[in-house]
Amino acid sequence: MATTQRAEGEQLLQEIGKHVYLVVLNISWPKLSYQIADAIVEVVGAGERGENVQVAEQFRNKPQWSLMPTEWHRKFSKIEHQARTALSRASLAFATKGMAILPMTRADDVFMQLRELRASLQQHRDTFVAEYNDILANLRNELGEELYDKAARKLPDGVQISNKFDMRWAIFPMGGGTSLSVTAEAVRQVQEVLSASRTADGVVDPEALDLAQGTLATLTHELANPVNRIGDESAMSLIREAHEQMAQIAQQVVEDIAREPRAELARAIDHLLESLQTGRTIKNGTIGAIERAFELVKGFQFLADDELLNRIREGEAALRHVTVRQLNGNREIGARLAGALSRVREQAADAEAATKAVRQFRGIRIRPRPSPEPVGVS
Repeated sequence: MATTQRAEGEQLLQEIGKHVYLVVLNISWPKLSYQIADAIVEVVGAGERGENVQVAEQFRNKPQWSLMPTEWHRKFSKIEHQARTALSRASLAFATKGMAILPMTRADDVFMQLRELRASLQQHRDTFVAEYNDILANLRNELGEELYDKAARKLPDGVQISNKFDMRWAIFPMGGGTSLSVTAEAVRQVQEVLSASRTADGVVDPEALDLAQGTLATLTHELANPVNRIGDESAMSLIREAHEQMAQIAQQVVEDIAREPRAELARAIDHLLESLQTGRTIKNGTIGAIERAFELVKGFQFLADDELLNRIREGEAALRHVTVRQLNGNREIGARLAGALSRVREQAADAEAATKAVRQFRGIRIRPRPSPEPVGVS
């Protein structure tokens, strides 16, 4: 039974992997924020005679140096926020914190935005590094020599600071797929061997070709048989347990993809409908939230029913013909839009429709693997 569930879970993840990427985004930049180890914290005027009272260490967190200039902190925070928002708006959170399930249909747009933001981060980094010595000089003036000497012990030097900026993202396989990063490494090694051995007229040395093919064959075997290198039975037991857990995660991923985009769409529409009913001022962000929810559902449309997608198209058409100013000034226009969006909301909130979509996806995609035909001996 456990073996069957594990096999179905692996198949389910592989089928999901045909529609989505599992993405992790890592962004780092130096906050220049460090604990002040020898600080004393006092509450002003808390004593009986109005004197300051020191707070015992067990009742407080250690205060911190905040040494990043406000202007630079704002710039780097903005870039990080924009990058994380670009990914989160088009994706769902995965079971593991820090990972996102991104529809392949949205990937080009999201990765293009991330590349642009990474270039912006690198430009700001270069300017910051060029100004770093001046920033330290300003800190020395503002803190004074004694405090600056204590703070400076924590600060990276001009060479180290540049390496503390980074923005990178990686795609991991869903199910039994091949890791893109490992595949890329295999290709890179083979290409290096071939390019280094190419003659002046462009012909590849036969020995180099044999070496490249051998390298590729070894890496391909390791990718296809990652567990074969583990002989310890306790390690194999852990792997089997992990596979079983992954099967459970696969079921939850399908449920989340079917339900979460619908729930977000229903929430966004509810907010607008409530504003229309109560006369609260409608803002561009309210409309934008609905449009983003439309895109989220369409990104995961392999788990959305046709009725919902049809009603979304009707809702998009209705939104295209109105402006925020019209909605705030004309009740009739608002009522027409409310009618169209209410129909979308009704279908998005239909729990049975979501359950049916999950059932259909599992039923159509997950089928028993045929038993191999017996091989006759001639």
